[in-house]
Amino acid sequence: MSSGKIQLILLGSAIIFGVLLFSARTKPDTTAIEREISINEQIDSAVAMVNSGVPMKGISILLDLAEKNPDNWRVHLNLGMFSLQSNQLDKAKSRFERVLDLQPKQAEALYFLGHLHVIEGDTIRAIEMMTSALKETDDATLSEEINSYINELKN
Repeated sequence: MSSGKIQLILLGSAIIFGVLLFSARTKPDTTAIEREISINEQIDSAVAMVNSGVPMKGISILLDLAEKNPDNWRVHLNLGMFSLQSNQLDKAKSRFERVLDLQPKQAEALYFLGHLHVIEGDTIRAIEMMTSALKETDDATLSEEINSYINELKN
């Protein structure tokens, strides 16, 4: 075999070996996906705590998650709902507004902000928010509830 053919075979082998070595060391980085799953699991766990008799521990976890993950709209939505339940209306409003900063078409945040406008006595703004929520939801139960609420507000 000529030295040219041997060099060509060695070069081809080196290229194939290099590609295999590179692809073996460059596995997809799933850290961000795993982190998001972990955050969502933590949110779900904290919400379950709040709803099952250890509310302060659950709220504490949610507040910690919000501090560590300020761009996670789900944590702000849940904190807003719990603020609304505990009649902390200013906190609820700021949480729902934060959700809309992060997810401008988030139906539940629009719905709850509409509810807050009802409490504040601003029926016109409440109907606007509820109508926006209605346009953004695919949830039949939420749609029915929003339609009912809007009809009550108009009468």
